[in-house]
Amino acid sequence: MHTRIFSLANALTLIRVPLAGVLWLAPGEPWFLLVIMVAAALSDVVDGALARRIDPSVRHDPHNPGAWLDPLCDKIFVASLVALVVVHHTPSPGLALLVLVREALLLPLLVAWAVWWRPQGRRVDFRAVWAGKLTTVLQFAAVGAMLFLPGALEVLAPLAAVFGALSVALVVRRGLRAARSGAA
Repeated sequence: MHTRIFSLANALTLIRVPLAGVLWLAPGEPWFLLVIMVAAALSDVVDGALARRIDPSVRHDPHNPGAWLDPLCDKIFVASLVALVVVHHTPSPGLALLVLVREALLLPLLVAWAVWWRPQGRRVDFRAVWAGKLTTVLQFAAVGAMLFLPGALEVLAPLAAVFGALSVALVVRRGLRAARSGAA
């Protein structure tokens, strides 16, 4: 059952894609943006918990659709959110870029996977790592700081960058280990 892409858990995950667009309906309203951020965060928490409750084996299945769908929807939402805040709330561009370090590092890796690794029939374990989950929390906190407490951004943006880079390193390490063992 867990291999179907259109499960209730994956539907909750996919909610973050239209929410990324809904953000732009009232870009100058910080409280509206906060409500949408909370809805996205709740969908992120509930989708994984629901998937594990319905089928506990998904926790250990790197090829389950939710393993790649969840981080993809997270990145779409975060990229839209940060772009909106940069355009409409004008935080320091350098600090805003720090919030997106993980996405900037992952993009070339995903292109490499699509061009080189995938055509060879190899699968990659896209499941989230602890540092990636923490990065998402820090990114949301940084956007909240951009909207409500700009001084906190000077601490939160570098933290999001450090843990974002660490999360990419952990995923790359996992991929290299799998490649060496032939189980990627």
